[in-house]
This record gives sequence, structure tokens and C-alpha cells, in this order.
Amino acid sequence: MSAALLDEFGVGDARERDESWRYSKTALRALAQQEFAEAAPQALLEAPLVARFDWPQTRGRRLVFVNGVYSDTHSDVANIAASVNVRHEGQRFLLTVTGDCLEPLHVVYASVPGAAAARWQAAADIDVVAGRASVIVQYAGAAGADVLGALHSRIAIAPGAGLHLTTLSDLPDSVSHYRRVNTTVAQGADCCFTDAIFGGRLQRADLNIDLVGEGARLESRGVFVLRGRQHSDMHLDIRHAARDTACDVLWRGVADQRARGVFHGAITVAPGAARHLPASPTSACAGAWTRCLPSDCRFHRVIGMRPQDERSTG
Repeated sequence: MSAALLDEFGVGDARERDESWRYSKTALRALAQQEFAEAAPQALLEAPLVARFDWPQTRGRRLVFVNGVYSDTHSDVANIAASVNVRHEGQRFLLTVTGDCLEPLHVVYASVPGAAAARWQAAADIDVVAGRASVIVQYAGAAGADVLGALHSRIAIAPGAGLHLTTLSDLPDSVSHYRRVNTTVAQGADCCFTDAIFGGRLQRADLNIDLVGEGARLESRGVFVLRGRQHSDMHLDIRHAARDTACDVLWRGVADQRARGVFHGAITVAPGAARHLPASPTSACAGAWTRCLPSDCRFHRVIGMRPQDERSTG
């Protein structure tokens, strides 16, 4: 396994990084055997790829990033609400919401291959200061030489605000993608995350949600569908840091042929918050269902609930 990729995508000390990737070591090792050039931000998008994100319902509210860099050519921002401030600085996307924005903002990350294997990196900051917002993040790609993309996101939801974030990732077998999402939910705020994961050589997500204010709420729904040699590795880490917080989690997975799916769910309850959770917090807070079609596919599922500073998996 490439120590460089593990150091880049892993969190914690060497043992923790190795443990976090234990079900995906082979997929990461295969990526590490390649030499990746920097992906071209001005790569040409063919019509079939454009058609996949040119939705009539989100025209006027679409931002497109090609290999991690904002594209004026393919973006359409004419109808973005006045309560939404959007900035982009190269490979960094900044979104601030100061009032209700119920018509979804559509953010697209397109992975476009070059002549040889290439990679891109980007970052995103989303601040919901007031009101309720809806954001759709779509990952799409074209087949060809291998592409490895990485997106690091920070999301902050202020007291009493709300965010519905839908992530749709449908990638060809030549595209791999890593994303880390660190979210804080303040007092009385709520967030609803919906993830739909399809395809890809390797798709890994580290979804970290901190419920830091009293009455903060999280709803997480997810599904991954895999076939061939596709590989998906989803890590969901929820932290109850305040009293009267709640989460409702349900994920599904299905795989065929030699695909591999991984779901790792963990809940941390801070001292003083545990007694305010439901009487049966594990059943109330987390659930996962997976299915292998008759083939050589493999699933690994780890779900645990733990008080702070005490880990248990099973």
C-alpha cells in the first residue's frame, strides 16, 4: 500500500489509518501503483457527459467544476437566490446561505480523463447561517484513462438553520473518488443527508457529523449499488456532543459479480448526553442493510455505538 495515499486519506496515527482502510487495502494499493499527473482543468466535456448533469430543473442554479476547477463554460448561475452567496477560488468552493433557499443549488464535479492517469483535489465550505437550504452535489465522469479525485468539505449549520444535502455519485470504472465531509450542527439545527453511490473503481467517503448544540438533529439515508470489480467504502461517524440530540440513519447496499461494499457506522455519545438519548439508542440511531447477489461479491459491515473514549465494533 502506498504510504503517501494512506497518509493523505487516512486520519489519526498509523494504526488508526491502517485499521480504517483494512477492507480497502487492495483497492488503494492498486491505485498507488500508478503514476498520476495533474488533471487538466480545461479538459473537454463530451456531450453525453454534459447531458448527465444538464437538468432542466436546476438550470440557473448550477456550478460545475471540471477536474476540481470551476468552469464558467458549463456553469449557469443566473437564477441563484439573493440569500445565497457563492464564491469560487480556483479549486475551492465557498457557499454561504443567509435565508431560505428551497430551490436546490446543483454543484457538479466532473472527472475527465486525459492521455494518462491523472488526479485532482478540491475543497468546499458550506455555511448555513440562517434559513433552510437544499444542495445537490453530483459526481460524474467519463471513461478512459484512470482519474483519482479528492474533495474535502466543511459544513456548518447555525442555530435553528437547516440543510438538505443530496449526494449523487455515478462514476465509470476508470474513476476513483475520495471525499471527506466534516459537519457541525448547532443548537436546534437539523440536517438531512441523502447519498446514492453507483459504480467507480474505488469510492471512499468519510462522513463525520458533530451534533454540538442542544436539540440538533441528523437524518442520514444512503444506498450503494455495485457490480463487476467496483469498490465502495462508506464510513459514517456521528458524535452526540450535547443533550437532546438525535440521529436517524438508514443505509442500503447491493452488489453483484466481484464487487465489494463496505459500510462502517459509529456513534459517539459524550458524557452528559447519553441519558438524554432514547431508551434503545442503537436501534433508534443506526441501521444498515446489505445484499450480495449470487456471485463472488463481498460486504463488510461494522456498526457500533460507544460512549466517548470507549470504542467497540462488531
